[in-house]
Amino acid sequence: MTRVLMTQQMQELLDDVMRLSSMVDKAIDRAIQSLKEQNEVLARRVIAGDEQINAARWEIEEKANLLFATQA
Repeated sequence: MTRVLMTQQMQELLDDVMRLSSMVDKAIDRAIQSLKEQNEVLARRVIAGDEQINAARWEIEEKANLLFATQA
């Protein structure tokens, strides 16, 4: 793998991590809001959205492992 390709894939990985951090940040804000307002519906939405966050996390980890494994 060329260094240019590796650099590009690392940037894509960084972009994915930034998207994930944004998702988590929004989920935390919603969770806090649901607690403050005692809003069970919003709390359930936060919980339901956790599946998407977890899927993104596993995808990022898989991409990172593949990237590091293919370095010679």
